[in-house]
Amino acid sequence: MNFFFQIFWLSLLVKLVIGYFLPLLPDEAYYWIWSHNLQLSYYDHPPMIAWLFRLGHFLEPYGHAVRFPGIIFLHFSLFTWREIFNQLKISEQAFCRFLFLILLVPYLGIGSVILTPDLPLMFFWPLSLLFFIRITQNEKWSDYALLGMSLGLGFLSKYHIVLFLICAVVYLSLESKWSTIKWKYVGFTFILGLVFSLPVIAWNASNDFQSFTFQLKHGLKAENWKWIWPLEYIVGQFLMLLPPLVFYFYKGRKTENLKPFYYFTSTVLLFFLVTSFKSSVEMNWTLMAFPSFFALIAAMNIPQKTMRLIWGILIALNLALIGSMISWRSAHGKIFEPFFFSSQKNKVEMFKPLYGINYQISSSLWYFSKTPVYKIADASRFDFFDTLDAKRPKEKVIYVFKEKNNEYPTWVYDLEPKMEIVEEMDRNYVIEKLEFK
Repeated sequence: MNFFFQIFWLSLLVKLVIGYFLPLLPDEAYYWIWSHNLQLSYYDHPPMIAWLFRLGHFLEPYGHAVRFPGIIFLHFSLFTWREIFNQLKISEQAFCRFLFLILLVPYLGIGSVILTPDLPLMFFWPLSLLFFIRITQNEKWSDYALLGMSLGLGFLSKYHIVLFLICAVVYLSLESKWSTIKWKYVGFTFILGLVFSLPVIAWNASNDFQSFTFQLKHGLKAENWKWIWPLEYIVGQFLMLLPPLVFYFYKGRKTENLKPFYYFTSTVLLFFLVTSFKSSVEMNWTLMAFPSFFALIAAMNIPQKTMRLIWGILIALNLALIGSMISWRSAHGKIFEPFFFSSQKNKVEMFKPLYGINYQISSSLWYFSKTPVYKIADASRFDFFDTLDAKRPKEKVIYVFKEKNNEYPTWVYDLEPKMEIVEEMDRNYVIEKLEFK
């Protein structure tokens, strides 16, 4: 067994062990609920993540192994990256460096066990890149067809796949590569891309294009602009790229066989820099650009001293992350939440009927207790819970799991219920009793 397969299977085993013991994060629990209510698409995102969770339903009795199909699915994208390196004639040694980088960078390594819409996107983005590179190097109609299929399936994963087309246009234009495109075959890409996108298109067509509208407003428009957003974006992305490596990424932009990596990274980063002047950009929105960043870095001749520093930083970050999971009560909110909600699952039986103030709380309690916990209707933002039949409570007395500073929707205050906090928990979480007249 060669070195790649040894690392492949060992790293997969490590991911499965972490995925088994790490409780589902609130957003994961939310998508798990989708998987028990299968649809062609959903208000928040396309359906692929729900389908992956559905494949793991038979594993639900075993820890958090419901994640396993998704973890395995994404892990096999390493074969795609290996083929990309071969296609661009980049050395096996460079690919090994790339392998270690993406397995040790926390948001690509340990983070890849977390099932969100980014996970299937991170599979179909490099797959589309592989077929795109093949298109620019040969005349096979099958590569055009496979590119369309991959883009269509990427659209069922996360709408960010449309940025792939922008990256491709920028690359072909700035590098004068349009002559490599065989226009007689482009129809295969278009038709198959449309066919494989049909579930999302059909759902939106029958639901007033709610999902498309929500995502456009969410990412490109904010009611009150804040000057800090672009600064937060630049600093955040710079740190995620690992500052010592940014110089070498820029230096490698003129190396011919590394140019696809450069354009499919920098175009995404620049796009979201522009949108940061319109709305706040979440750090994970650029996630699909990072593997190509590290692919270019891996192919560069970087001084050993610099790489030793990078390896040291990455190992320290992973140890700190694992340590924070062990001592989760004092950890950052994103690490604290899954362990905390897991420890509170008994509250669903203690306080009946129990509701959540937002989809994160309701989803987590529902997943861990395996008992439906609905969200108070119209609380927080509109989401999947607001589309369910169980909306406004009909009981005279209910309990709500919330943070102290969470506000109720207007209709609750209009009913003037008697409110009483019946239990206080860590981090300002409380259970509040509402008694209606």
